[in-house]
Amino acid sequence: MPENLQEINTEIEKLLIDIVVENKILPSKSEFRRLVGEGAISNVVSGEKITDVNFKIQNEIVLKIGKKRFMLHRRFELQ
Repeated sequence: MPENLQEINTEIEKLLIDIVVENKILPSKSEFRRLVGEGAISNVVSGEKITDVNFKIQNEIVLKIGKKRFMLHRRFELQ
């Protein structure tokens, strides 16, 4: 794992675009859309690129955002 990994905990079925902006990983939703269009957001484990700006996180995932940012998403369920 990269040492500059930012860990985020959110509820299930939340849009990735909202998670990265709310947690200040990216400055804006337009920046997120640009990176998705350029193929610059990918799953570190599988190497699969995120191509849908409405991507919903379903479970734990490690993402590479651009060249130097990494995010680990862990989900929690509201009880």
